Amino acid sequence: MKNLPEESTVMIGNATITNKEHKVLMVALEYLLDNLDNMVGDFDTFPEESRNLKEIETIKSLQKLFRL
Repeated sequence: MKNLPEESTVMIGNATITNKEHKVLMVALEYLLDNLDNMVGDFDTFPEESRNLKEIETIKSLQKLFRL
């Protein structure tokens, strides 16, 4: 991610967010990914484990989409 001043803006599709908002979004996605990764193998049923793995892939996809 580029190191931009906090007051600058970032275009994501048709949306415009500030650089600070972008940083917060990226940190939140990383936090969610870390938590879901830590839960892999801890579920009692296959559907729960499968849902967790799908959420991990979704977060990775969002990270790629939002990466500058």
